[in-house]
Amino acid sequence: MIADDIGFGELLIGLLIFYLLLQCLIIFVVVVVDVFRSHDLSGAKKALWALFLLVMPIIGVIVYFLARGDTMGERHMASLPPPPPVAAPASELQAAANLRDSGEITQEQYDKLKAQLLG
Repeated sequence: MIADDIGFGELLIGLLIFYLLLQCLIIFVVVVVDVFRSHDLSGAKKALWALFLLVMPIIGVIVYFLARGDTMGERHMASLPPPPPVAAPASELQAAANLRDSGEITQEQYDKLKAQLLG
């Protein structure tokens, strides 16, 4: 059987090689996505980068990191949706006061909310 022919060390080396190949694939995909996400590159430059990455993947990724790696994080952050606005403590305090005045919360609950907001 195959399981009898493979030792534990060979299995670990095989898993390590699989892991490293998977990491290389992930890095390659991240670079290709970054190429096409770049708004400062023209279509021809994107095509050249993509061709370079397909012809020589390892060298292409290294050259891309050296040439454009410093702004990859900025492009990634620009692609994310903006965070939701944070309500000011004054507006939350006013909303709590309105709830207290309408009778939906007690004075003790209002005092707890006020202490949390102010402090």
